[in-house]
This record gives sequence, C-alpha cells and structure tokens, in this order.
Amino acid sequence: MNKKIYRIISYNLHSGVGMDQRIDYDRMAEMLRSQKPDLIGFQEVAVNYPRSEKVEDPLVCMGKALNMSSVFGETCKPVIDGKQYRYGIGIMGSLPMEKVDQIPLPCMKDAEPRTALVVRVNTDDDRNFYLICTHLSHEQTGECEKIRQEQLRTISDRIHEKNYTPAVLVGDFNALPDTPCIRDLQKEWQVTDLQEPTFPADVPEIKIDYIAFYPDNAFTLKGYHVLAETVISDHRPIIAELEF
Repeated sequence: MNKKIYRIISYNLHSGVGMDQRIDYDRMAEMLRSQKPDLIGFQEVAVNYPRSEKVEDPLVCMGKALNMSSVFGETCKPVIDGKQYRYGIGIMGSLPMEKVDQIPLPCMKDAEPRTALVVRVNTDDDRNFYLICTHLSHEQTGECEKIRQEQLRTISDRIHEKNYTPAVLVGDFNALPDTPCIRDLQKEWQVTDLQEPTFPADVPEIKIDYIAFYPDNAFTLKGYHVLAETVISDHRPIIAELEF
C-alpha cells in the first residue's frame, strides 16, 4: 500500500484580526500557501463579521486563493457593533472531503458553545481518514479544566462509537501540556508536540494549540513545527507532517 505524507495545519484566526489590528485575508492566504498544506483546521472563524469590510466568508475567500474546498461548523451567532454574525470552526483542504458530523461538547452554564467538526478525507488511493477540528473552553479555572477533560472525552467517545478512524484531531485546546485533559488525551492519542509555545503570536509563552492522531499505528510523524508568524493572528500556526 502506498504511503503519503500529508501536511496538516491548525490555526486560530482570531476572527481575522491580526496583532496589528488589521483584517487581511489576502496576507493570511499567502502565508498559508507558502506552507503547501493539504488540510487546515481553523478556529475562531467569523463569517459576515461586521468589522471585516472586504470579506464576508474567510473560508470561501481563502479557499479560492488556495484552490481548496471548505467546511464550516457554526458554534454560535454573536453580536458585535449591534450586528449579528456566524462564528465557529472550519476545515479547508485540497483533498476530497465531506462533513460527516458536528459533535456538541459539554460546556459550563452560560459559556460559549463548543463543538467538534468532523470531515471524512478521501485520499488519492481511495483510503479514508477523518479530520476533527475543535476549540475547547478557555476559562482558566478548576471547573473549566474538568470541562475540557469532558470535551476531549466526548470527542474520543464519538470517534469510537461512529468508527471515525484513523483520525487526526487539531485545534486550540486552551490547555497547557501538563494539565489533566492533555495527559488524558495522551492515553489514547499520539500528540505530535508538547513543547513549542504557540501563544501569543508576537512572543509566544504558552502552548495551547495541538495536533494529535489515533491510532498511533495509522500515521507516522515525519515533522512538526510552529511557524514563526508574529502578526496575522494572535496565535501561531502549527504544522505536522503525517505519513499515512
């Protein structure tokens, strides 16, 4: 069976707002193009964002620039400047893919809703794997740490229930590497990196963005790095090269 290396990016877009307060999806698309990704998982995607005058749907806009299709997973409809917009997570890819699930995740009362978006990816040799993108709760309290454990457990349980395997999980987990939810994740998933900080983008001090895969014999990690991009978002993009 043929082996192929796939370049997978996880990136929190911060609703498109850069560290310089500019919203510029052209520069974002150019940066992503330079990395030659096969698949990208996005967090904090803002569609019809009132402060983005030029771009209504960033996934469609960047998808055209990168010749990729996209899937959006809405989590809520916030209001800013008196106007409502769609907010959530998204996946773009150069491979054929299909949305198969959006998993509601447990959350604290009155907190921002959280979900996991699942797409089935069809490879060139007709083998499938699943890409899951999520953005976990961000409050830094003991109660929220337990919620993040439950959120990751909910994702893993659905993966087993629906047989969404092999699987790659990407996202902003809002959790440090030595926290219980990441330690629990490692019991089943192979986490590609536990060291390099990803936030804030200009001078990263903490690691809260991750790429993991399951089962550990489905992929071989060929490379991982945090891209030294300091301006386009408040997070740095992370990139894993996985041989399938």
